Amino acid sequence: MKTHVDGWLDDQITDANGVIWTETTTPSGHTIRARARNYWLLPGLGLLPCRHGAPTDPGIDTSVAPTRSKTRTQVKHAYRMRLRSRRRFARACAEAERQVEYDSAGPPPF
Repeated sequence: MKTHVDGWLDDQITDANGVIWTETTTPSGHTIRARARNYWLLPGLGLLPCRHGAPTDPGIDTSVAPTRSKTRTQVKHAYRMRLRSRRRFARACAEAERQVEYDSAGPPPF
């Protein structure tokens, strides 16, 4: 059963006799208790102590907005200027190459 949906809660507990039980609480508040399955796979697992750390606050800290050296518009315009500069340079190189090819061909044969 998927228990990651809001309102569902599952828990595994060990009773005084060492038997592991699984409790599932539904969003309506009903609790279903059953013996945990597959205990025979790892029988010593229930004997390990579990020490949880201190609880932490969920989510990310939104109290401080991220700082940028430039605004998004400034970054966008700088990107476009670099792109246009590269294209102008490529066109100038291609034109210079065509001119060299034209000049190296010599005069017409007629």
